[in-house]
Amino acid sequence: METRLLRILLSRAVLAILPFAVYAFWRLYLKSRGRQAGPPPWGWLIAAAGIIVGVSIIVTVAVTPTNLNRKYVPAQTLPNGRITPGRYE
Repeated sequence: METRLLRILLSRAVLAILPFAVYAFWRLYLKSRGRQAGPPPWGWLIAAAGIIVGVSIIVTVAVTPTNLNRKYVPAQTLPNGRITPGRYE
């Protein structure tokens, strides 16, 4: 379960970094052409990152199957000390 959460967090971090990376490559492109770029549009970059992450969350919720008609069985500790994870049945 922890690897799934880590994968989700890392994918959202990559999506948040995407506008900044595109802007950095664009500035490098301009520099290679001998042109000067103005100051970074931090507000637009942060807004774009927020929109991209927000849309990814909405899409994830929209396409992930729900557990509405399933019963949740909480985690249990067995007599031998082992723990069974919580699950849906």
